[in-house]
Amino acid sequence: MQALARGMQAIGQALGVIAVAVIALLSFPIFYDALARKVGVPTTWVFEVSQYALICGAFLANAYALRHGNHFRVQILLTLFPRRRQFLDDLSLAGTLLFAVVIAVCGAMTAFDSWSYGVRSASIFNVPLYLPQAVVPLGGLALALQAAAMLILRQSPSEASEFA
Repeated sequence: MQALARGMQAIGQALGVIAVAVIALLSFPIFYDALARKVGVPTTWVFEVSQYALICGAFLANAYALRHGNHFRVQILLTLFPRRRQFLDDLSLAGTLLFAVVIAVCGAMTAFDSWSYGVRSASIFNVPLYLPQAVVPLGGLALALQAAAMLILRQSPSEASEFA
């Protein structure tokens, strides 16, 4: 069971690396657009590409952020009930798992509807919208796998990265 959990974590780690690469590559078209505007020839494609890349990076990085303690969390109950830390961490991970499943299922339904009906962006690229929408269920699935792996391995999101 632990090997399965480690494999689930490896998926989130790999998607985190992809997210970092996407965000890093995002700087190039933005830099190009800034230069192009400065010389009087603004682009029409950078805004759309930037939006899709930012969405992709954000959703693919969710599992990585949870594993490394950088996901959002509220620690007031941990402060009030320090002896119940493991229970509260498990409850938090179970809530995250449920939320991630909802995101994955609803995101998949949205992407499938866009694919079924041939919905495209109203831009110069005319992008089939199921392509950028597909990262939502992928990110949700990765987050669900990471939360489940942390539950199996009894890892605590509150201890992964404490703020001083």
